[in-house]
Amino acid sequence: MSLTVIDIDDELLAAAAQTLGTSTTQETVNTALREVWETRRQAVALTRLRRAVGEGAFGLDAFGRRRRDLRRSRAPTVEIEVGDPRAPI
Repeated sequence: MSLTVIDIDDELLAAAAQTLGTSTTQETVNTALREVWETRRQAVALTRLRRAVGEGAFGLDAFGRRRRDLRRSRAPTVEIEVGDPRAPI
C-alpha cells in the first residue's frame, strides 16, 4: 500500500463514511475506491451482455414463447372478498 497526501472534502468524507459504514479515513477511501471500481466493472459487463443479447448471441426468443404459453395455460383466478376467512394473510 502506498502513502499519498491529498486534500479531502471533510463533509464528503464524513458522508461517505456514514454511507459505507466505515470508521477511518483509510477504510472509507479504500472502500469507496473498491466500490467505484466494482460498479464500473459491472457496468462494462452489463453493456457487453446487452450488446450480445442485441446481436442474438443467446436464444432468448424461446423464453418469450415459454412466457406466452404459461400465460395462456394459467388456471382462472378466483376473487375472494375482504374479510373472508379463506383470504391469505
